[in-house]
Amino acid sequence: MKYTRHIEISVERQDVSILLPARNGILLHCQKCGTKAVMLPVETAAALTGTTPRMLYRWLEEEKLHFIEWPDGSVLLCAESFKALT
Repeated sequence: MKYTRHIEISVERQDVSILLPARNGILLHCQKCGTKAVMLPVETAAALTGTTPRMLYRWLEEEKLHFIEWPDGSVLLCAESFKALT
């Protein structure tokens, strides 16, 4: 008597993407610009623009810069919004 064996292989795959604020910025969608833009941590943006973090926060309050706030309270600034300041 001949036996037939059937083997069923099931593969489940799950992809997870975690976006963390990068030291040099991260490409994210800016709701104010309506496009993808490089988002920079405040300290990095201050160093690149030659200003202080305090001045950048002031511009945020005056709505001169676009930003995203992470759940942990950290802020990323839209690099595109700096073009409007110059």
